[in-house]
Amino acid sequence: MTKKIHKPPKIAQFLLARLLNEYAEVPLLGDLEEEYRCVAKESGERHARSWYWRQVIKSLPNIFKNSFYWSAAMFKN
Repeated sequence: MTKKIHKPPKIAQFLLARLLNEYAEVPLLGDLEEEYRCVAKESGERHARSWYWRQVIKSLPNIFKNSFYWSAAMFKN
């Protein structure tokens, strides 16, 4: 019996990868993918996909806030 490998939505991963800086991208995407697999195993693929998208959407305000803050700090200096 083959074991199905659960993969997060590619569009959501791409969106996060484009918005995050290169140092935060790899650990965050890896942690989210690991958690996604756990949620998929426990609750199913459909629930895991909606969970992943919620996590991406909840992360966007902080990503934009940090980007704006550090851009302003660099401009100030």
